[in-house]
Amino acid sequence: MPKGDYRREMPSVKGGEYLVSHWQKCGICLSGMSGAIPLTWQELDAYCRRSGSEVDGWESEQIINMSKAYVNMSRRADDISCASPYSPELTEEQEQEIKAQAALNAKNILRKNKASL
Repeated sequence: MPKGDYRREMPSVKGGEYLVSHWQKCGICLSGMSGAIPLTWQELDAYCRRSGSEVDGWESEQIINMSKAYVNMSRRADDISCASPYSPELTEEQEQEIKAQAALNAKNILRKNKASL
């Protein structure tokens, strides 16, 4: 997805912006052999030591928990019936774009189904 794409938008956080900033700087999650895995305590510790950031125990737990929640949701999102955990307010133009893309996708599916009969 290109930068600025509304699908990349995350919900705003009031009062914990600095935690989200640390989480994003840490990398949100890691890559494992079977896909995304949550940040580890070692990775968070290395980030803090190398960046000079002071993150206490409770804050560290929240960053690790955010990473776990992100990875768990990304795995559940593989199921087409999984509802989005967040949806930003869309402009009318964005809504029209989504509807047009959905209509095009439906036409392509019908075309493929007719061709396979």
